[in-house]
Amino acid sequence: MTKIITEKQRELLFRSEGAKSDRYKNLFLFLKRNNSITMEDVEVYKELSDVLSYIDNLLIACQREWNISEDKPFNDLGINYKILGRSCDLCGNKPLRYEHRIVNIMNGNKLVIGSECAKEFGDEVVGTLEWAKKESEKAARRQDVETTIPGIRKFVDSSKDFIRNLPIILPTHLNEKWENQRNIVSRYYNEFVELKKRDIKDIKREWIKVNFIKSEIDEHIKENMHKQHIANRDILLWLINNRKAEVLDMIRNDGGFLSWGTLHRIYEENLMEETLKNLNDHLLKLGIKYKSFNSKTRSVTLKFNRKKRTITASVPYDTLILHFGGVLFNEEVNDFDFYNILNETKVEGRESISKILSFVSNNSLKYILTDKYLEDDEVIFFSENNYYLIKVNTLVNSCKSIYISRAKNNDIDNYINYSKKRIMSRTQYSIYKDIKKETKKLKY
Repeated sequence: MTKIITEKQRELLFRSEGAKSDRYKNLFLFLKRNNSITMEDVEVYKELSDVLSYIDNLLIACQREWNISEDKPFNDLGINYKILGRSCDLCGNKPLRYEHRIVNIMNGNKLVIGSECAKEFGDEVVGTLEWAKKESEKAARRQDVETTIPGIRKFVDSSKDFIRNLPIILPTHLNEKWENQRNIVSRYYNEFVELKKRDIKDIKREWIKVNFIKSEIDEHIKENMHKQHIANRDILLWLINNRKAEVLDMIRNDGGFLSWGTLHRIYEENLMEETLKNLNDHLLKLGIKYKSFNSKTRSVTLKFNRKKRTITASVPYDTLILHFGGVLFNEEVNDFDFYNILNETKVEGRESISKILSFVSNNSLKYILTDKYLEDDEVIFFSENNYYLIKVNTLVNSCKSIYISRAKNNDIDNYINYSKKRIMSRTQYSIYKDIKKETKKLKY
């Protein structure tokens, strides 16, 4: 006999507000006298003649009135559920192992139902209750494994940061050991919590290995923490933040130590300043003194002193370390000498530039220095009725080695010619000077 309204649906309608409307009065009164409604009842009883036209929508409307309870929507009564004898509020079935709590958002009625009766309240409620059940089971499993292995949850959530919080960079073999083991423990833990096939014994076995690796790491740190050239945490964080994974791998392959091959690739401020201080001990032996460092431009200023002549010049940090940093690691650097280093630099400072320009002017056989416009990186030389506009930077850097060595050199005139920007006639020269005067007035 086909039932139009089952016993469970009868309870649903009674506990919901939607069925209490006057338009459903006949249905409501009939259900008070009967536990269900069959197709035969619809055909026999006149007051039920229109039930088939609306009952499906009415049931859906009543289902939508119910939502899961915010106060513990799911509860596992545990292995003693039979003794507790909890029954379903909708169908009376007992004993329940799992309690599903729902509440009517229209009238505040609350029900404790079983898994089967939950289906009477629509797919959304069923899905949410299933989700709540799974989350409750996960919570119980997390509690079980935490009781067996205290600290396991914190380890899984934060173990990826363990390496970056160490005081030094680990060598490759230790880093890989840690990463592999933490991944295994995390995977086993998550599989257990997610109700997949995994036993706490599996997690405990791998957890023991984690502690052995931690001891190995602690011993390595204790042994190498204060050794020269060990790469510290500041360097690690700089490499990570600047996405220098390749350089980090190189350091790990070198046992966690810096080398000539990696030092010039790292621009961590404290490291650069410490490196330059250490390099200065070697530079002083050559007659070169580390003067200052601009961390923003990574420009190193050096003072060169030879035969009672001095000039100041700058060189990019990475160039200096790439070419000459090997001396810090006791490696043989064949070109580590005064003039090779000088040749990598660019003369700076008005005093040094003026010294070299005077030297060039005094030793030129062909050219006479007539005008200086150092703020514009220009000077003018006169020769054979022509005026030569010269780029100062090119000229002084071409002649810096000659100047400081006091060597006689017949190529000075060639350097002047090489550095020219243009050649001017007397008329052009006069016009150019006037333009410079007017430009200077405008500036001030």
